[in-house]
Amino acid sequence: MYAPAYEVNPFGVVRHRGSHVPAPRNIGNGGHVYVRLDSWAAVAEEEEEEEEEEEDDEEEEEELQAERWRAFSSTAVEEEQEQEQEQEQEQEQEQEQEQEQEQEQEQEQEQEQEQEQEQEQEMMLDKDRGGGAGAGVGVGAETAAAAAAHHLHHS
Repeated sequence: MYAPAYEVNPFGVVRHRGSHVPAPRNIGNGGHVYVRLDSWAAVAEEEEEEEEEEEDDEEEEEELQAERWRAFSSTAVEEEQEQEQEQEQEQEQEQEQEQEQEQEQEQEQEQEQEQEQEQEQEMMLDKDRGGGAGAGVGVGAETAAAAAAHHLHHS
């Protein structure tokens, strides 16, 4: 059991007993505080108001922090979604580019095949006409050189 924290002396002054109890105003005097009775009520009231203000401030701070966290987390989520969308768009673009390149390669291969077929047909026609081996080789060499130049140009 603790002794009462405050006692009243014969002159109407409240004396604080012991430093283990928080004093309304620590005026000194070795941890003992003397307060006139008429001002004691005012001091107690003032302390209550200060405590209420501190509690209000703490509540406001907690609300502000919660609000900041909500704002932060929502912007973080939005940023994540934006990044995901950007990545998806980049992947789509890459896929489209790959498809375009594949199509171009296919077209080049088709063109080369067509040119080869044309060369073969020309050689056959030359042989049928009786143009001789020299004429056929000359035409074939020209078209082969053109095909090689075309291939180098596209690669």
